[in-house]
Amino acid sequence: MNELNNEDKSMPDNNRNISPKDTRRPRRNTGWYILLPFLAAALVQNLVAVFASQILVVDQAIHFEGGSYADFIRSSFERMQGQAFTSLTLLVYAFICVIWFGIWYRREFLLTQKPARDYRCLVRQYKHWSWMLIPGILLFILGAQYLSTYIMNTLAALVPQWMAEYQGILRSSGLDDIQTSLPMILYAVCLGPVCEELCFRGLTMSYARRVGGFWMANILQALLFGFFHMNMLQGTMAFLLGLALGYVKEKSQNLTLVILLHMAFNATSAFIPGLVISADNPVSYFVCLFGGLIAAYAGLELLVRGSSPRIVEVE
Repeated sequence: MNELNNEDKSMPDNNRNISPKDTRRPRRNTGWYILLPFLAAALVQNLVAVFASQILVVDQAIHFEGGSYADFIRSSFERMQGQAFTSLTLLVYAFICVIWFGIWYRREFLLTQKPARDYRCLVRQYKHWSWMLIPGILLFILGAQYLSTYIMNTLAALVPQWMAEYQGILRSSGLDDIQTSLPMILYAVCLGPVCEELCFRGLTMSYARRVGGFWMANILQALLFGFFHMNMLQGTMAFLLGLALGYVKEKSQNLTLVILLHMAFNATSAFIPGLVISADNPVSYFVCLFGGLIAAYAGLELLVRGSSPRIVEVE
């Protein structure tokens, strides 16, 4: 028995030099877990839409007065395509996913880490650059708005049907007049960004990082994020935004910061449409485009420096 104990003590401790960031619950076949958050979000969204449609049809049947069956079906579909139905359905979907994905992310990726002050490690949090977050957010949002506007206009000119499809979706869902709908504001600016960041930069990217490098994980989560928007124009813009947000998430290890960036981007898109100055000629177009690139890059650098992750010194 003493010999066995001596052998156990002499064996190397593989966990001795593992930082809190690298200590994760072991998983088998985690590759297919990457798609689970995306599929879960799509499932919840469709189930909520179906359930809400059934409630609307029952309510329509109770309050429908006269007319034919065709009139009943037509009026029901008109209500389903209205802003009130769309916004309330999206709110319910986002609320469910925020709770579900929040618990999921916490149990899978937060509770499985070692405490920041593990007895094997000396952990220090540097906050010298925290003042950079404010100019970083402002520059990133300004640059991202310029880039998204000009890229969207370029894509619309090259593929007009993409813009027509996108505008049709906005009109049918009531998103073209978001300022007049409180539920849509709550979804687009508050619950929606939290839901999407937990799903894509939180769960999807974290699962992908378990089986691959950063760029593989970042491109994969951005592709799924773009595909989730279900139209080519908005999906392309979502893919590019997802790449930038994934970069911030990787460098800062701070999902809260990424959520705030997403909220700020959506808020400026909805309430400050005049933020982007239109270009009247090719020279001003490329000047604005180049300026947007510089602003977005400078904002990203300030955000990364202002939210540096924990520095772990292993004893």
